[in-house]
Amino acid sequence: MQVRSRSLAAPSLMTILSPLQVMLLLAAMGMAFFTRSASAADATPTPGVIGTPAATAVCDPTVTPDASKAATTFTISSADSNAQYVAEEELAGKGANTAIGKTSAFIGTFYFDASGNPVACSRWDVDLRTLVSDSSRRDNYLYSNTLETETYPLATLTCLAVARQLGVGRLPAVVAALLFAFLPYHHHRGIPHLFLSSYFVIPLGALLAIWAWEDEPLFGGKDSATGFRRWIGPRGVVTLLLAMVLGSTEVYYAFFTCLLLAAAAIARYWRHRRIAAGIAPTVVAGLIGLTVIVNLAPQWMFSLREGANAEAGRRGRWAQLYDLRISQLLAPVSGHRILPVARAKEIYNANIPLCTENDTASLGLVASIGFLFLLGRLLYSPLSSGSSVHLEAATRVNAATLLLATMGGFGSLLAMGFPQIRCYNRLSVFLAFFALFAVAHLLDRLLARWGRRPGGRLAGVALCLVLVTIGV
Repeated sequence: MQVRSRSLAAPSLMTILSPLQVMLLLAAMGMAFFTRSASAADATPTPGVIGTPAATAVCDPTVTPDASKAATTFTISSADSNAQYVAEEELAGKGANTAIGKTSAFIGTFYFDASGNPVACSRWDVDLRTLVSDSSRRDNYLYSNTLETETYPLATLTCLAVARQLGVGRLPAVVAALLFAFLPYHHHRGIPHLFLSSYFVIPLGALLAIWAWEDEPLFGGKDSATGFRRWIGPRGVVTLLLAMVLGSTEVYYAFFTCLLLAAAAIARYWRHRRIAAGIAPTVVAGLIGLTVIVNLAPQWMFSLREGANAEAGRRGRWAQLYDLRISQLLAPVSGHRILPVARAKEIYNANIPLCTENDTASLGLVASIGFLFLLGRLLYSPLSSGSSVHLEAATRVNAATLLLATMGGFGSLLAMGFPQIRCYNRLSVFLAFFALFAVAHLLDRLLARWGRRPGGRLAGVALCLVLVTIGV
């Protein structure tokens, strides 16, 4: 199998800063190959011929093709076979080169009918993680960026750390972290939106927003402390480091975090009727913005010197195309593994207007339960009656996020002033975190209650395994 592509690789500031991001993340916390693309130039593909469009058979990956319909069967021998890619690359400073990566981790069975054509839904599997070429640097790039082997563990670890910081027990936090890492959003963004699928910073931004919404100060230590410790404090140091991490990653996520901090500043002022109450969230938002400016400065300098790219313009009114529907949050993911559900989603998408990239916003079953819980709690529960302070703050930040993201919401108004930020459906990953945090909180309380009963702990572990299995 050969995949040919031509690309021009040039270093970017975001790539250069990745070690800095990792160091800042570790200091602050202390603590999902190929992109599917369908090209349909010919409506009647030739079966079994490489280079023609794929046939449109609907296959269930969990069902083995009926071998009785096959006249000939070929089984791949891993020891005598290999799968490979061939990519013609052109690297800055090195010129053109043909890159070949191979692996023998290749299994499968092909069925052919009496005419020599392959039977529909024959299957083969390649372990893309074992592809090896003549350059370890290329291989590492493939594993990290194309195969996204780093984005899943990073998203898991940051969600786990933040959930624990917000008082969630170990097992519920692990459940929430795994479900967060395997959100439908992660798979559907994938390679075309690599920085968006690297959403490990979302829990960090959500943590800042939750802290800012609470009455506890973001900065300042104990009254007995002196100097730097008194004015900044441990939480202040973590806050500043998280702000710089957020400003050094995806611009959308940094911008969204700033909006949530601004909403928290307004809420603090409204509660205390003092301008000073909203200063700390504003300072954090300012630091995030300053870090973004530093990161984007080379790009802006290049644009000033060479001229702006007229083809890459943005219009604020386009935000209406990319806003979010609540129904899309709760609907099943497109291409669902259960075929009747997948067909129902296709019918839904075909009958609604403006179905764009907002189709990637599905929360999944478990997170949808948490999302509805937060909305119901906001509408029907007294927020201050002995509930978790963190859950109360998450309930309010979730509502603010929904008001920004929803179609015709405040995001559409902000896009008139900030036309470069137009896809407010991408706030869905923030909503997913808040929803899974709520699920973890509920699960924590349930496990604590079951722990006092005979067999309760075992039942709790079984429930967690069921939730992860259903959710992933």
